[in-house]
Amino acid sequence: MHGVFSQDAMLQVRQAAEKRVKTIPSIRWQVFQRDDWRCVSCGKGSPHGAILQVDHIIPRSKGGKDALENYQTLCNLCNLGKSNRDDTDLRW
Repeated sequence: MHGVFSQDAMLQVRQAAEKRVKTIPSIRWQVFQRDDWRCVSCGKGSPHGAILQVDHIIPRSKGGKDALENYQTLCNLCNLGKSNRDDTDLRW
């Protein structure tokens, strides 16, 4: 697989991955608990096969903070659809 990408491209991917900030586990727990362990968009939870993720309501790429009030629970499919194009707070 490395033969497909240049050394520079691989270095850029590694640097981008290192910059990605992971949500502290205790904060993730608080977000999931607050949102009743369900996606705030579609309502699915783990029993429905959903993979839950913590989403930034206002994306970090648009100045969103790493703070409890800027997080919401989305399933992987809803989060993928939202991407960083939207700052919709789906909790309300």
